[in-house]
Parts: sequence; structure tokens; C-alpha cells
Amino acid sequence: MNGTEISYYLLAKAKGKKTYFLYRESTLLSWLTLPDNQNFLRRMGYEAVSLSDLLADVRKKYHAYLLHGAAFPHEIGILLGYPSQDVIGFVVNEGRNYLGTGYWKVYANLEETQHLFERFDLAKETLIRRIVRGVPLQSMIVRFDAGHTACA
Repeated sequence: MNGTEISYYLLAKAKGKKTYFLYRESTLLSWLTLPDNQNFLRRMGYEAVSLSDLLADVRKKYHAYLLHGAAFPHEIGILLGYPSQDVIGFVVNEGRNYLGTGYWKVYANLEETQHLFERFDLAKETLIRRIVRGVPLQSMIVRFDAGHTACA
């Protein structure tokens, strides 16, 4: 990820596998400052002041899930950019009673989220076409960073 705005964090190392969390720090920090996201994370027991503390706390819960059968930390959805209403809906409804599905189960704003899923599908198809053409992944990331920093 050298030369890009992408950071990574080792979330888990268990059963011969590693799980990394990839993120753009500025985008993630902006997302985490939204009041709904902050309130939900506090309700889930997160008191972290810094991003590194928050990621360390998530890693502990994820490790407990992987190694000791603890409950899956669904709040990871917030870190992945899922709308807080959908993460809360999933937790409260235990994965049932959703309005629709796509990249995650949707509990609010179905039409808006379906449009977002369509944009994700288009981005995925574009990425696949570029990979098939032999465009290096790093150059695609750098190009995205340069062209979308205003959105980040």
C-alpha cells in the first residue's frame, strides 16, 4: 500500500489465517465522528479516544469471537462504513426482519441503499475489467486517491 492513502491493521491471526482491516484514515475518522456512529459504539462498550485504541478494542472482541466463541462484534459494520441504522437493526433483530439485502442486510432507507449497492457493483465490475487488462492494483488505488480526495 506504499504510495497510497490506504492503511492496514492486523485484526486477527488465528487458525493459520490473518484478517486485515484496510481503511483510509481521514475517511474513517470522519465517519466515526458522526453522532449516530459514536453513540452506537459507546452503547457497544467502546470508550476509545483514538483510532488506534478503537482498533485495538475491536481486535480484542474479534479475537474473543474467533478463539473463544464469544458473540461476533457486529459493530465492525460501522468501521466498514455500513449505516448505523442497518447495524443497529441487525443487532436488535438478530439478523431477521430486514427490508432487503445486498452487501449487508438493510433495515432503513432501502431505496437509497439499493442505489448504493448498484454503485458498488459498478465499481467492482470496473475493477475486475481493469485487473483483467493487467492494470496494477497499486496504480488503481493511487489513481482513485488522486481523483477522489475531495470525497474522502
